[in-house]
Amino acid sequence: MGEKPLLLIHIIDMKLNYPPHPQSRFISGHYFDFYQDQLAFLTNSARDFGDVVYFRFFHIPIYLLSHPDLIEEVLANAELRKSKGVRTPLQRQLFGNGLIASEGDFWLKQRRLLQQVFNQQYLAKYTETVAETAEEFFSAWKDGEKRIINDELIDLTLKIAAKTFFGIDDLKEKDTIRELIESLKIIYSAQNQVSWFTDNFLPTTNNRRFKKAIKAVDKLIAQIIEERRKNNHSNTDLLSVLLSITADNSDRQIRDEVITFFVAAHETTAVALTWVWVLLAQNEEARQKITAEIKGLNKARLSFGDLSKLTFTSKVIKESLRLFPPNRSIAREVTKQFRIRGFKVSKGSQIVMSQWVLHRDPRYFESPDKFIPERWTPEFEKALPKYAYFPFGLGNRTCTGKSFAVMEMTIVMAAIAQKIRFTLDSNEEVEPLPVILLRPKNKLSITVKTL
Repeated sequence: MGEKPLLLIHIIDMKLNYPPHPQSRFISGHYFDFYQDQLAFLTNSARDFGDVVYFRFFHIPIYLLSHPDLIEEVLANAELRKSKGVRTPLQRQLFGNGLIASEGDFWLKQRRLLQQVFNQQYLAKYTETVAETAEEFFSAWKDGEKRIINDELIDLTLKIAAKTFFGIDDLKEKDTIRELIESLKIIYSAQNQVSWFTDNFLPTTNNRRFKKAIKAVDKLIAQIIEERRKNNHSNTDLLSVLLSITADNSDRQIRDEVITFFVAAHETTAVALTWVWVLLAQNEEARQKITAEIKGLNKARLSFGDLSKLTFTSKVIKESLRLFPPNRSIAREVTKQFRIRGFKVSKGSQIVMSQWVLHRDPRYFESPDKFIPERWTPEFEKALPKYAYFPFGLGNRTCTGKSFAVMEMTIVMAAIAQKIRFTLDSNEEVEPLPVILLRPKNKLSITVKTL
């Protein structure tokens, strides 16, 4: 006989060889409990039931792993693949067969090609562009102005992405990109509602809006690629590098890779920088130290060679990514049955590994909920289990743009710290909300205070 249907297995055999798990609902399992408060569900599950926790989304069995050794075992396993689920149709529509969505030999080939885009030679040139763009951006800020820092940092990272990826100084069509992100966020914010399923698979209002936004962005990118091919410009932006190293790829594949970097990179970095702003606004001593370090270089515009000198700035970035990693978790799909600590994990199961949980685990981080940049000494990092800290993922699918993202965050922080004080208009606690990325729940108002 063949394998039993997964739903039958996990309804009938719930009390057999499964790890500990929270109480579930008969049909939906833990789905609605999870999406009611994702961060609390993950934290409480790991705290109450240990390093291996079982839960279920309808017919899909899920295993939450919360120990570095187990996470290393999973991420080093070639027989696991990037998780697929309800959100896959949305990702496919947006990213096509780009690096985020592709698998297997094709993914490996593309990754090896794209790693060239972020080698030190190109990274040094990108640094110049980021520094110039950030300096120009903040020079327009006036003392006493009111601004929404979430939106401002998205605008800035969008400008940086347009210039470093496309060589475009002023992306007039930025509202096209904004509409795409907003339409995607609207759909993702309803993951605890029935509309999440209908918006994924049916031509609802939200679904049609999302598809319309994708078409607009596709048209924009096609025009940029056509113009670059026609004029044969020899630039050092990402598109030029892609065109030079991927001659055997179609315009569609170039489009998939470009939109993957463009959309994912600027939004992720903006969210990460927003949390840095929040933490420094709440920690005056750290703000003063980072400002002193950056001003101590006595350079109006930093270069790639200056990055290694900003040791405290690096610690602030690491600590911010620890407390508020842009991705609250990563997942893998089981393609062949195996065991975790004696528990049989069947084909088709999902394995979840949460940065939010591991990064706040007191076994690895003393006072885990406190912002302590000073903890990141060489000795601490050497003693820290490798898979206890993974804001950019780990294993073979580690974020390809990690070096670019850290460079961009450092350069933008330097541009801010030399001219503007990190402040927030409200003293209320800033609540994180995982909608695609782990972003602040509300808009954050600031009053510009120049130095």
